[in-house]
Amino acid sequence: MPSHVFMLYTPADHDFAYHLAVQLEQRGLVVWPVPDPTLPQAVLSNEEKGLAQASHVIGIFSPTALESGAFRKQCVEVCAAKKNMLGVLRQEVNLPDDLADCPMVDFQKPFLLAVETLVKRLKAANAPFRAPPERLSPMMDKPGLLPIAVPGERCWRDDRLRINYRLPVLLSQKELEKRLPAFFALARFELTKVSRKRIRGWRMREFRWFDPRRAEQTITVERRKGGVRVYYRMTRIQVYYWFPAHYHTLNREAAALYRYLVTGQLDEELLAPVHRQAQRARTFSWLVAVSIGVVLALLFALMVL
Repeated sequence: MPSHVFMLYTPADHDFAYHLAVQLEQRGLVVWPVPDPTLPQAVLSNEEKGLAQASHVIGIFSPTALESGAFRKQCVEVCAAKKNMLGVLRQEVNLPDDLADCPMVDFQKPFLLAVETLVKRLKAANAPFRAPPERLSPMMDKPGLLPIAVPGERCWRDDRLRINYRLPVLLSQKELEKRLPAFFALARFELTKVSRKRIRGWRMREFRWFDPRRAEQTITVERRKGGVRVYYRMTRIQVYYWFPAHYHTLNREAAALYRYLVTGQLDEELLAPVHRQAQRARTFSWLVAVSIGVVLALLFALMVL
């Protein structure tokens, strides 16, 4: 077995260990053995090949883990063997003196942000990768710098327009299915389809005239290699008189979805940039409509005179 990352954990942290291993594997790290999601296991012994041949070890620390004498003994032996060990702090704990110097990554903050920090630390420690990890946005671990808008690709197909977005965030299908309904409800989408490949919603027409979100449109979310693909679809007649300001509204909504998936934070403030851009689009549309009306009125008046 080549060099790999080994995970130390207690049965109580098994589900967490599995999800963390999946995230690390998706980023190209060599994790072995990957926890079996159907079979919680006790801490593996120091004699087993997985730990003995590992170049890097991740210890998952929680109050339950530190109550386990076997877990603590394993961690102390790994540190004594001078293996590259990183601790994952699930909850606030008081570390014993013999583990006080173990470097920790705080997983009490949003999960995906903590994963990015852990990956960065593993890369700095020369952890084994199957291939160069896919380059994700450098802003992933800086919530305050996550984008307000993301670029969209417009594709016309017959009489329909599809606007595609690629969000650089890695999530399992179960995580998407768990998180998306809350965002759909906030953005006024009705969930219409959930399958193994995609999750789809239909926009409720609860917006004012000239608001781009008033159009009859669907949103579809799919997991893809290296990220999540999101696309809106609507008929040509719905967007025939749209201006760039209207498209920018959807760019900001896609970015809001991205920020939510990264940080796990969902509130009305999340959509504030979307509402502001929609207001700009409505204002611009009304100005154009009124201007056209004034010009037509002047032309009619000139013809009468």
